Amino acid sequence: MGRYSELIDRASKQYIPLSMLFEVTHRCNLGCVHCYLPEGPWGRPKSPRSELTLDEIAGILDQLVDAGCMFITLSGGEVMVRRDFFDISEYAKKKVFFLRIFTNGIGLNEERIKRLAKIGP
Repeated sequence: MGRYSELIDRASKQYIPLSMLFEVTHRCNLGCVHCYLPEGPWGRPKSPRSELTLDEIAGILDQLVDAGCMFITLSGGEVMVRRDFFDISEYAKKKVFFLRIFTNGIGLNEERIKRLAKIGP
């Protein structure tokens, strides 16, 4: 059994969540007809659910680290519609997660690309 298989086997037996897809928002700046999101800019109703705060997200990330999680994917909706998105991603990186970000890229500009590069690997 290879090292990777051993890691997966041990994590599975101990219920360690190695990877997490974390949807940090249900909002999006697009209104794609195929999308499952309840909220968008073109006539979709606003969700009655509120988003988690930065402190709540940080608490969840802390719990995931304690549980042994290594990989986090930040997704949504569109992650960059959150004003505190960079605070979230920088906190996740500070906790030493391998970080992946799902974005449609519409909110990217030169400044944000440079900031993302600093968070990168």
